[in-house]
Amino acid sequence: MKKLLAASFLLSAAAWLLFSWPLPRHAIKAIPSSASNIEPGHVRTMIAGDHLQLMYHFWLLEDSLFGKTPWFTNPYEFRLSEATPPGKPRAYYLPFSLLYAAAAQVAGRAAAWNLTGFMSLWASCIATWLLARRYAMGSDMTALAAAALSLILPFRWHAMLGGSPTGFAVSLAPALFLGLDTAVRNASLRGGLLAGAALLASALSDRHMFYFGALASPFWLAVASAAAFADPAPRPPMRRRAAALIPFAVLAPAAYLLLRLTTRSVESSVMAAGRSIQEVALFCRTPDGLFLPSSVFESEIMIGLVAASAVAIPLTAMFIRAGKSDRKAIAAMVSAAMLVTALAVISILAVGVNGPRGGALFVLCRDVLPKFDMIRQPAKVFCLAPSFLAVAFAAALSPFLRQVPARRAALALTVILAACTVEYRRWVNPTVCVLANDQPAYAAAAASRQAGRPPHALAIPLWPGDSHWSSLYQYYSSLYRLPMVNGYSPAAAMHYSMDVFPALAPLNKGWLDGPILAELKGMGVGSLIFHENAFPEKVSPFPGCHTLKRLLTHPQLRLMKRSGSVWTFAIEPRGADAPLPPAWDFFCPARNWQSEQGSGLGVELVRSPCADGGAFIEMPEPGTSLTFPRTRALWEDGMRVLFRLRGAGELTCETVVDGEPVAAESLRLASPDWTWIEADIPRFEGHRMLQMRIAVTSGHADSDTAILAAGDRTAPSAAAPLRIPAPCLFHYGETNPERNTVLLRASDIASYEAIYGPRLPFKPGRYGVTMEYTSPAPTGTVLGELAAFAGAARAARMPVVSGSTPELFFDVHDNRPVNVYFLFGWKADVEVSSFMFRPVAQEPASDPVP
Repeated sequence: MKKLLAASFLLSAAAWLLFSWPLPRHAIKAIPSSASNIEPGHVRTMIAGDHLQLMYHFWLLEDSLFGKTPWFTNPYEFRLSEATPPGKPRAYYLPFSLLYAAAAQVAGRAAAWNLTGFMSLWASCIATWLLARRYAMGSDMTALAAAALSLILPFRWHAMLGGSPTGFAVSLAPALFLGLDTAVRNASLRGGLLAGAALLASALSDRHMFYFGALASPFWLAVASAAAFADPAPRPPMRRRAAALIPFAVLAPAAYLLLRLTTRSVESSVMAAGRSIQEVALFCRTPDGLFLPSSVFESEIMIGLVAASAVAIPLTAMFIRAGKSDRKAIAAMVSAAMLVTALAVISILAVGVNGPRGGALFVLCRDVLPKFDMIRQPAKVFCLAPSFLAVAFAAALSPFLRQVPARRAALALTVILAACTVEYRRWVNPTVCVLANDQPAYAAAAASRQAGRPPHALAIPLWPGDSHWSSLYQYYSSLYRLPMVNGYSPAAAMHYSMDVFPALAPLNKGWLDGPILAELKGMGVGSLIFHENAFPEKVSPFPGCHTLKRLLTHPQLRLMKRSGSVWTFAIEPRGADAPLPPAWDFFCPARNWQSEQGSGLGVELVRSPCADGGAFIEMPEPGTSLTFPRTRALWEDGMRVLFRLRGAGELTCETVVDGEPVAAESLRLASPDWTWIEADIPRFEGHRMLQMRIAVTSGHADSDTAILAAGDRTAPSAAAPLRIPAPCLFHYGETNPERNTVLLRASDIASYEAIYGPRLPFKPGRYGVTMEYTSPAPTGTVLGELAAFAGAARAARMPVVSGSTPELFFDVHDNRPVNVYFLFGWKADVEVSSFMFRPVAQEPASDPVP
C-alpha cells in the first residue's frame, strides 16, 4: 500500500506540474481560471469566472465551520430584503469543500484551492490504478500507465482549471466503478459501500457526475459480470454478490433524494423547463475534437490518435486471434470491447447536435431520459471518459504485454504515454488568476452598515443572475460578509431574472429615478458599487464612463470610496461641494447591428466579402422592410442611427420605442456603392426599449449594418484632428476624472484588449492614430501593441515603446467602421490620455508591421 501511495503521489504531482504550469509558481496567491489562455501572459489579477463562483461556495462551508456564517444559509447573494430569508447553499460541494475549509485556515484561499485540486487528482489516480489493475491481469505497471492516461486526458484539465465542480468530482467516477466491480466480482460489502459513498459524494458535489455516474452504473455491473468469468474459481455465488450491492442500493436512492432536496430552487428557476436545443447547440463540440481538434474549445472532448490507436490495434488483434486465446484474454477482449463501445456512445453524446444524423442519439436521450434536457454542455458526459479509457487501455494491452519482458513492456508503455502527453499538452494552456486580499471600496460599503445605513449593497453592472461577471461580486462580498442584491447561479430564480433584474437594469446606464430609489430602499440597499473594469459592451449601448458620469453627478448619490476600478456610492444626498467629472461627450457605439441579425419582409440574404459581417440584406422592391434587433437605452444628445446602405430609391426609417412607433423619417438613397445615411432619433424619457425599422417605398436598397450613435458628428480632418479622451473609449483599468485618463495597471488588467474604439466609420483614405500616454517604465520597454482594423484594409500594427509617442498609419478603403486597440503587454503600468486621429496626405516613410 505504501508503494501504491508513493507512486501515485509522484505520478499525480508530475501530471499537476506539467499540465497546470505556470500555476505551481503562483500557487500560494493564485488559482487557475481557464485551460485555454488565448492572450499573451498567463497570469492576471481577479479574472471573473466559474472558479471564483465555486470558491465562494467552498468559502461558505469554511465560514460556517470557522467564521460567522450561519449553517445552511447563503446570506450574501440574491438578498432582496432584510426580511427575505437568506438562500440555501448547494450542498456545500462536499467532500471537496471540507478539504478546502481545513486547508484555508492554515494556508489561505489560493493555496487551499490548489491543494484541493491536487488531492482530487491524487485520489483519482489511486482509484483508477486499483480499478485498472483488476483488468490488467494483475500488472501494476500496466495499471499505473492506465491511471497516468486518465490523469492527462484534456477533459479533466479543462474542467478543473476552469473552476467547474466536475473538475473535482471526476475523481469520484473511478471510485464508483471500483466499488461496483469489487462488489460484483468479490462479493465485498465494502465495494458496495464504496460505490454508494462515491455516488452520494457526486450528488453533493456535482450534478453532472451524479447523473452520468448513475446512468453508467448498470453498464459497469455488466462489465464486471463479464470480467468475472475469467476470475479464478471458486467464484462467489450470485446471492452473495447481490448482498454486496445492498449498501449501494440503499445509498443511491438516498443520494438522489439529497440531490432533489439541495436543488429544489431549480424548479422555480429559468432552467425549470430545461435547456432549449438552440441553447445547447451553442455549446456543442464537433467530432473533429475527438481526435484532431482545431481549437482549444474542441479539445475538451479529445481522446487523441495515440490513445485510440493504443486501444484499437491490440483489440483488433485480439478479435483476429480470439480462437487461440485463453479465458483471461477473452475476458479482457470482451471488457475492452464493451468499454470501447461505451466510449463511442459517450463521444456521440459529447458532440450533441453535431453527432450522426443531426445528433439523433442526443435528441433521443433528451426525449426519453428524465432530466437529460437540463444539460446545457453535452461535453460534460466526458466525466466518464477518463475511467472508461483507462480500463479499456489496460484490458486491451495486458494480454500482449504479459508475453514480453518487463523492460520492453515498460518501454512500450512509456513511449505511448509520452506520445499522449505531447498530443494532449498542446491543448491545455492554463490561465492563472491572482486573488485580491482586500477591496477597500467593498470594505467601505460593509463599514457603512455599522453607521446606520441600510445593510445591503448592489453592484453595477447588474446581471440576470447567470453571468460569470457576478463572480467578482461574490468574491469581494465574501471578504467582508456583505449582503448583495447580485448573485451568480446557473439556475437563477425566475423572479430574480424576470422581475428584479428588469426593474433595476436602468442602473447599468446610471439611471436612478424615483421608482428605482424606492425599490432600492425597500430592498434595504444602502450602497451602489460600480465596477468599471467589468463593463463589457453587452451592458450598455455606450462605454462605462457615461454610466459613471451619471452616478458621479446624481443628487442622491455620494461617493464614499474609490479603490482602483471599483467605486462605492452611498444612497444619500451628494453634497454641493462634490467635484464634477469631465464632459465625456464622445460616444463610442456598442450597438453595431448586422442586417442579417434582423427580421425582414420580402428580403433576401446575400453573402458578400464587401459587407461588414460577410453578408447583407437585399430589399429588391417597394414594400420590403427590415427590422433591426432591440436594445434598451437612455436618450443621449445627438442620438441617431447610421445605416450602411446602397441602391436607388426612397426608404422610410421608423423609430419604435417600447413597441410603439414614435417617429418616421424619409431617407433618399442614390448610390451604387456603400454609403452611410443618418436618421435622427427623437427625444424620449427614461430607460426604454429602442428598435429601428426601414422599409423601401420606391426603388430598391441593400442594407449592410446599422450603428446606434450619439454625440458629436465631427469627423477627423487635417485642420481639426479627432481626439477621443481615454475614458470615452471601451476600456479596462481605472478612470481618473481629475486627469481625464485611464490607468492600466500591469497587476490588475484581465484582458489583452485593454482599451479600444471608436467603432465608427471614417471616409476612405489614409489616417494616423496617436496614443497619448505616460508610463514609469524605463525607456525602450515594449508596453504593448497598437493595432488598427478598418474593413477590408490590411490590419496595421506597431509596438508601443516607452519613451516614444506612437503614431500608427492605416488605410480605410470601404468606409466600414474603424477600431483601434491598445493590446496591453503587462510589462508596466500605462496611463492613457487619448487616441487622436488625423487624415494623412501622403505615405509615411516607414510602413507599420502588418
